[in-house]
Amino acid sequence: MGNYVKYRARAKEHFEALPYPAWKRIGFSDYAEPVIGREEVKVEIHSELPLVGAENLTPEQAQAFYDRINQRTYGVNPKFVAFSESQSNFSKLYYVKRNQVVEKPIHIRFDLSEISTLADEHLIYAEKGAEVSLILEYHADNLVREKASEYHIGLIKVIAEENAQVKVYVAQTLPESKVHIMNAVAECGRDARVSFYSVNLGAEVVASDYRSFLMGDYSSSDIEGIYLGEAENKLDLSYNIQHYGQMTDSMIEVNGALSGRAKKVFRGDLYFHRGSKASTGKEAEFVILLNQEVKADSIPALFCDEDDVSGEHAANAGTVDENKLFYLMNRGFSETEAKKLIIRASFSGVLDHLPSEELVQRLEKELEGKLIHV
Repeated sequence: MGNYVKYRARAKEHFEALPYPAWKRIGFSDYAEPVIGREEVKVEIHSELPLVGAENLTPEQAQAFYDRINQRTYGVNPKFVAFSESQSNFSKLYYVKRNQVVEKPIHIRFDLSEISTLADEHLIYAEKGAEVSLILEYHADNLVREKASEYHIGLIKVIAEENAQVKVYVAQTLPESKVHIMNAVAECGRDARVSFYSVNLGAEVVASDYRSFLMGDYSSSDIEGIYLGEAENKLDLSYNIQHYGQMTDSMIEVNGALSGRAKKVFRGDLYFHRGSKASTGKEAEFVILLNQEVKADSIPALFCDEDDVSGEHAANAGTVDENKLFYLMNRGFSETEAKKLIIRASFSGVLDHLPSEELVQRLEKELEGKLIHV
């Protein structure tokens, strides 16, 4: 416990010393300082795996997370990483022992209707051969305006040892008054695989950074995301995979749709470091522009310090496919119905992966409500 308290104190000093960032591409810099209130976090937890608070970390576990993973550079901005590390009002450790398989996904559902700020921290440590899935869901269905949360600031740290398998699903349907910031990082050992799936169907401002470090040979990681921006929404989305081991494999695929005066920037980076021989990586982003007022920037990039690698990247932004629209409307669908079907189809890669039927139904209902006037 002493290690944890000392680490939080150091992180708070780091947070106070750093300036707040400005997102120039999406035009967002004017926001209030996040404050942790005294309200109790409303949360539903469904888990067969015993969960412990981070304050109960043993010195060995503290070493594994706060020293090992923090050697990496990650996060939307160091300011927000330090905020979650120093002031989190929900912090859990998911410790999966050697060869342990957690059959049912751990599902944690946060209600941000009445709290000032949620800063949650999730530490996943999967030993050799372990398997686990974590679902994090954020919503605010019955918003209490005088207690409305300004922020959600999340932090996910994953260490997957040899041959471990970890899947993390993040879904948010927050209202327009919220700022959703998510920082996620994973370190993969030999033959390990970490998968991130993100769903952004809400919040006025979304800033996320998902990052994997493929340290062991034959390790792999995939990051898949979907997003919907409307009205004055602003989204800054970053996905980054670093190849270090030999014969590592990665994939980044993101699909989105923008309407109103929404702004979005996508950053997808694949790094092949020296020594990552025979590694492969692919990244792609596809966005449907539903009117001429939206702004969409896509910045896919490949960086190579190794010759014997294969990397691919693609980005496409355009209006709804006219051939698909014509085909569906000829079969009795209205233009709005046809557009909704096309957008839903582009989101199917992530929605169909979600291991909770109840969550899928909630997201389908949210999506249906937001696509009424496309």
